[in-house]
Amino acid sequence: NVERMCREALEADSEVRKHTPLMVLAPPPRPCHEYLARAHRALPQVFYHGAEKVCYLRASLALLAGDALLTETFVILATSYAGRPDISAALVRVVADAASGLRLVGGQMQDLMAERPPGPGGLASAASAADLDFIHLNKTAAMLEASLVCGGLVGGLAPAELDTLRHAGRELGLAFQIVDDVLDATTDTATLGKTAGKDARAGKATYVSIHGITTARRLAAERTEAALALLRSLPGDTAFLLELAGGMLMRRK
Repeated sequence: NVERMCREALEADSEVRKHTPLMVLAPPPRPCHEYLARAHRALPQVFYHGAEKVCYLRASLALLAGDALLTETFVILATSYAGRPDISAALVRVVADAASGLRLVGGQMQDLMAERPPGPGGLASAASAADLDFIHLNKTAAMLEASLVCGGLVGGLAPAELDTLRHAGRELGLAFQIVDDVLDATTDTATLGKTAGKDARAGKATYVSIHGITTARRLAAERTEAALALLRSLPGDTAFLLELAGGMLMRRK
């Protein structure tokens, strides 16, 4: 009943984490606190400890779901390419590196450490521009980099061409995150499909908080153009990748 009542109060701006282990495993405390605070304001008759238990169960289930999805990734890579053990091993190595403590997990940890919820003095994160690039090179960019390189491996690209895809993935990853930060600061919740403005309220380090909206937009365009130039240098038909990369810059959610 607690969960049902909270859901009814918050369904207009609830956020669903799905599809990838990273999204499922994105630290639950922050959204959980937001969930509890809004639920307590909207439904004071719901006992706080009851809602807190719901959040605890959700966090536990999210951790298990993330573990299951991540493990299933390696099952798929090992079985789908069983007839090509060299490709299977290479794919596993790429994905394992991206998901490791030095990449996705390490980047997420650095992201948490850089977050400072505003207090009475309005203090925000003290993270630098270099810190922010490190975080997202090892989060968003790591996912896109691994996706592109895995496709290149299956397609039989040469090592130099795989390096080109790797660099393109890094540029696209940073561009994607910059656009994400700009949208969070400039778009309403209905358009965005998730709670807008939550980065600033959490005191989170973003490209907007460090560079401002105008410079952030310029950086996104520069990163996107760098990625497009790399993709154009590849052999074969790259029209789909070029369209996908260009579309990321123009997205509205």
